[in-house]
Amino acid sequence: MALRWRHPFGLLKEDDKLYVMTAANTGKVRRIHHNAQVEVAPCKLNGDLLGPPLEAMAVILPDDQTARANRALIRKYGWQKRIYDLGYILRARKRTWLEITPM
Repeated sequence: MALRWRHPFGLLKEDDKLYVMTAANTGKVRRIHHNAQVEVAPCKLNGDLLGPPLEAMAVILPDDQTARANRALIRKYGWQKRIYDLGYILRARKRTWLEITPM
């Protein structure tokens, strides 16, 4: 029996890929290290699905490949993204970018 966990988070669609910024020590990052196959679906903030899931592959981006995704997220969220970044800086938390490609 497989368990499916729902993790609502904001993401950015750029070209045919999805980009997600998250804390580097989260469970989703550890799981992707072991198995890159994921499912993504639109959902509410509480995790209730709004549509069917799509199978996808997730990649943890190396630091030298995150600038484009970060700039796009700043364009989308503006000052709100900068405040979010400040929270990470003040708490000295390392961030990781995930690139998700639908299969």
